[in-house]
Amino acid sequence: DGSMCALCPVPGGIVARVQPPSRWTVEWGATGTHAHVCCANNLPEVAVHVYSPTAGPIVDMSKVKNSRMALACGLCGLPGGGVQCSMKNCFQGFHPLCARAAGTERLYVGTDQEGP
Repeated sequence: DGSMCALCPVPGGIVARVQPPSRWTVEWGATGTHAHVCCANNLPEVAVHVYSPTAGPIVDMSKVKNSRMALACGLCGLPGGGVQCSMKNCFQGFHPLCARAAGTERLYVGTDQEGP
Protein backbone atom coordinates (compact mmCIF):
# COMPACT_ATOMS: atom_id res chain seq x y z
CA ASP A 1 0.00 0.00 0.00
CA GLY A 2 1.46 3.34 -1.06
CA SER A 3 0.13 5.17 1.99
CA MET A 4 1.63 2.80 4.61
CA CYS A 5 4.11 4.49 6.93
CA ALA A 6 7.78 3.94 6.08
CA LEU A 7 8.68 4.21 9.78
CA CYS A 8 6.12 2.01 11.56
CA PRO A 9 3.61 -0.78 10.84
CA VAL A 10 0.53 1.00 12.24
CA PRO A 11 -2.07 1.39 9.46
CA GLY A 12 -4.06 4.56 8.87
CA GLY A 13 -3.41 7.89 10.50
CA ILE A 14 -2.18 11.15 9.05
CA VAL A 15 0.62 10.53 6.57
CA ALA A 16 2.79 12.87 4.54
CA ARG A 17 4.81 12.28 1.40
CA VAL A 18 8.43 11.15 1.93
CA GLN A 19 10.86 12.92 -0.40
CA PRO A 20 13.24 11.42 -1.37
CA PRO A 21 11.56 8.02 -0.84
CA SER A 22 12.87 5.85 1.97
CA ARG A 23 15.77 3.57 1.05
CA TRP A 24 14.77 0.83 3.52
CA THR A 25 12.69 -2.26 2.88
CA VAL A 26 10.39 -2.88 5.83
CA GLU A 27 8.60 -6.05 6.91
CA TRP A 28 5.12 -4.51 6.72
CA GLY A 29 5.38 -3.80 2.98
CA ALA A 30 5.41 0.01 2.92
CA THR A 31 6.74 1.43 -0.32
CA GLY A 32 8.68 4.18 1.48
CA THR A 33 6.75 7.04 -0.07
CA HIS A 34 4.71 8.06 3.00
CA ALA A 35 5.24 8.41 6.75
CA HIS A 36 3.02 9.28 9.68
CA VAL A 37 3.51 12.90 10.68
CA CYS A 38 3.58 11.67 14.31
CA CYS A 39 6.42 9.23 13.59
CA ALA A 40 8.39 11.87 11.69
CA ASN A 41 7.98 14.44 14.45
CA ASN A 42 9.32 12.01 17.09
CA LEU A 43 12.59 11.16 15.33
CA PRO A 44 15.31 13.81 15.64
CA GLU A 45 16.98 13.00 12.32
CA VAL A 46 13.74 13.24 10.34
CA ALA A 47 12.75 16.67 9.03
CA VAL A 48 9.18 17.74 8.30
CA HIS A 49 9.04 20.63 5.83
CA VAL A 50 5.99 22.79 5.17
CA TYR A 51 6.63 24.80 2.03
CA SER A 52 3.15 26.22 1.61
CA PRO A 53 0.06 26.56 3.80
CA THR A 54 -2.00 24.98 1.01
CA ALA A 55 0.29 22.00 0.37
CA GLY A 56 0.84 19.06 2.69
CA PRO A 57 4.08 18.60 4.61
CA ILE A 58 7.06 16.76 3.10
CA VAL A 59 9.03 14.29 5.23
CA ASP A 60 12.79 13.98 4.70
CA MET A 61 14.13 10.66 6.02
CA SER A 62 17.50 10.91 4.27
CA LYS A 63 19.44 11.31 7.54
CA VAL A 64 17.91 8.31 9.32
CA LYS A 65 20.62 5.89 10.42
CA ASN A 66 20.62 2.12 9.89
CA SER A 67 20.64 1.63 13.68
CA ARG A 68 17.32 3.51 13.95
CA MET A 69 15.66 1.27 11.36
CA ALA A 70 17.10 -1.87 12.98
CA LEU A 71 15.74 -1.01 16.46
CA ALA A 72 12.95 -3.46 17.27
CA CYS A 73 9.73 -2.26 18.87
CA GLY A 74 9.16 -3.87 22.26
CA LEU A 75 5.39 -3.71 21.65
CA CYS A 76 4.86 -5.07 18.12
CA GLY A 77 8.23 -6.81 17.73
CA LEU A 78 9.01 -5.30 14.32
CA PRO A 79 12.06 -3.19 13.54
CA GLY A 80 11.63 0.25 12.07
CA GLY A 81 11.77 3.94 12.88
CA GLY A 82 11.36 3.64 16.59
CA VAL A 83 12.51 5.72 19.51
CA GLN A 84 14.48 4.43 22.45
CA CYS A 85 13.59 4.75 26.11
CA SER A 86 15.42 7.65 27.74
CA MET A 87 15.67 6.07 31.19
CA LYS A 88 19.20 5.26 32.31
CA ASN A 89 20.20 1.68 31.40
CA CYS A 90 16.98 1.05 29.47
CA PHE A 91 17.49 0.21 25.82
CA GLN A 92 13.91 -0.64 24.91
CA GLY A 93 12.75 0.66 21.55
CA PHE A 94 9.20 1.34 20.41
CA HIS A 95 7.27 2.94 17.59
CA PRO A 96 5.50 6.11 18.81
CA LEU A 97 2.14 4.95 17.48
CA CYS A 98 2.54 1.46 18.98
CA ALA A 99 3.18 3.14 22.34
CA ARG A 100 0.10 5.32 21.93
CA ALA A 101 -2.06 2.32 20.99
CA ALA A 102 -0.80 0.48 24.08
CA GLY A 103 -1.82 3.39 26.31
CA THR A 104 1.73 4.24 27.32
CA GLU A 105 2.10 7.55 29.11
CA ARG A 106 5.08 9.84 29.05
CA LEU A 107 6.52 10.20 32.52
CA TYR A 108 9.40 12.40 33.53
CA VAL A 109 11.71 10.40 35.77
CA GLY A 110 12.98 12.21 38.84
CA THR A 111 9.96 14.47 39.16
CA ASP A 112 6.46 14.12 40.50
CA GLN A 113 5.01 15.43 37.25
CA GLU A 114 3.59 13.57 34.31
CA GLY A 115 4.51 14.74 30.84
CA PRO A 116 2.31 16.97 28.68
